[in-house]
Amino acid sequence: MVDSNDHASKVLHRVDFADPNMCSGSDPVSCSINNTQIPFEGNWRDLLVAISEYCISEFQEKTDSLKSTWYSHHSSIPYMLNEKPRMTGKKLNNGYWINVHYSISQIILVITGLCRYCGMSLDDIEIKYAPKTKTQKLTRTMTVKEAVLKVLSHTKQSMTVKEIYDEIIKQGLYTFGAKNPINILRKVIESACDNTGFSEKYRVTTPSFHSEMKGDGKRVYSIKTTEGIVDKIMPQNVNDARIITVPDSILNVLLTDYSNGFRFDATALRLLSNKAGVEIDNTLQSELKRILFRRSDGVYFAIDAVASIDTLNNLIEYTNALLEEFGCFEISEVYRLYADKMNAKCISNVDVFEDFYGFINNRDDVRIAAIRYIRNKVARLINWNAWDLLNEVAKRITKTLKEDFCGTATEEEMHKLFRAFSVDLLAKIIKYCADDILRTEINGIIVYQTLETLGLIDEFSQVLAETLEKLCSIGISPSEDNLHTALSLAIGVNFKSEYNIPDAETYRRLIDAYYKAEPPRKWKGGIFSEVSD
Repeated sequence: MVDSNDHASKVLHRVDFADPNMCSGSDPVSCSINNTQIPFEGNWRDLLVAISEYCISEFQEKTDSLKSTWYSHHSSIPYMLNEKPRMTGKKLNNGYWINVHYSISQIILVITGLCRYCGMSLDDIEIKYAPKTKTQKLTRTMTVKEAVLKVLSHTKQSMTVKEIYDEIIKQGLYTFGAKNPINILRKVIESACDNTGFSEKYRVTTPSFHSEMKGDGKRVYSIKTTEGIVDKIMPQNVNDARIITVPDSILNVLLTDYSNGFRFDATALRLLSNKAGVEIDNTLQSELKRILFRRSDGVYFAIDAVASIDTLNNLIEYTNALLEEFGCFEISEVYRLYADKMNAKCISNVDVFEDFYGFINNRDDVRIAAIRYIRNKVARLINWNAWDLLNEVAKRITKTLKEDFCGTATEEEMHKLFRAFSVDLLAKIIKYCADDILRTEINGIIVYQTLETLGLIDEFSQVLAETLEKLCSIGISPSEDNLHTALSLAIGVNFKSEYNIPDAETYRRLIDAYYKAEPPRKWKGGIFSEVSD
């Protein structure tokens, strides 16, 4: 039995056989059948083995048929096998093998079926489990602007750039790598001032600071105050302009009569002015252009003509949650979720959605760009490199596979957990960032699995090294095809077919991962060549 001291500080739950998904992301702690403790060591797979041994010892007549007639969890093979199964298997005391290549929820279903087959009541089976500690959210360093905001919020008084810099260093809020950090800090603050002298090209969309010159000739900075009601979800400039400058009558006409868009030409402006009963001069035109969403074709839309305010609030909350959890999200995947909630006459494709999200998103620490080499577009925190973020996601996928799914999960299951990304981008993350995970097809279903669950023979690394040595000794180059043929002969099966290797790249990655001998080798031009120091 698993040492209960390991779980002393955790809340234990009893398995609900009607809802096996509740056990995902947990460790089994104890098991009893008819008040008899079932000893086991390790994880859910070990528990399945232990319960199988119990059933065989207590219900011999019924379990004899497990060798030929009972099929577990929609399997096409008997529960007990004469030989080790193609995927991960465990050997029982009677010499037979059982398949344990299941996720946690699937193991619960197998246990349920096995116990019912043996005539046991599920009420007499008590399995206790403890949830694992949840994966921590992605942490990030504070931006320069955030550090300035924290300092000014804390001091509640105007400060010079030098004073702000000294306080940032004192509190350890940010580490400057530049040779002239005060100059960098001044540029960041000035670009975010509401009365900056910077050209429009270098100003931020939403100012955060205000500057003024003191009597002693020193320029000081404070946090910009805003009059009126400001909705934190919607862009500050939109709300301020709507409250202070633009008459409601104009906004109402734009929403009701121009829900499919408005162009700033002379005729349209005259009609809008007549309907709203307001003269629209150049100043008001500029204000309107600032608060309306401008599509790339020059058509403008009122914010709430694009989608309801509730939908927009939800969109911002959802994307902020994804940024907090993953540090990035794929634009196309979020568009897929929200497309049917938006005005299709305005947001007609993912490119327009990308522009619209950039318009309503009130964060200057987020950048939207295509990931180099793979071209998927993501919104990401600017102080993280895109590939660094994908590598972090790959680590979490690996951890989740091993701890919550015993090494194998369907692509659909992983997509639900890593909802910030499409299945296309998830496949690329696996391909380029996760050396010990394979994406393959089993019985027509796309699955992710760790190398350990492939069911390779225990001595595969040794067989690989010996095979390479033999090829070299007879002067045959270890190309992909030559090595595959030699390996297949060495282990007595077609290697790629037996272990469901989907493509050449996966095959090369697998060979690279299992090669532990000397001299070191790398794939180069299709040859697993020796590498000199």
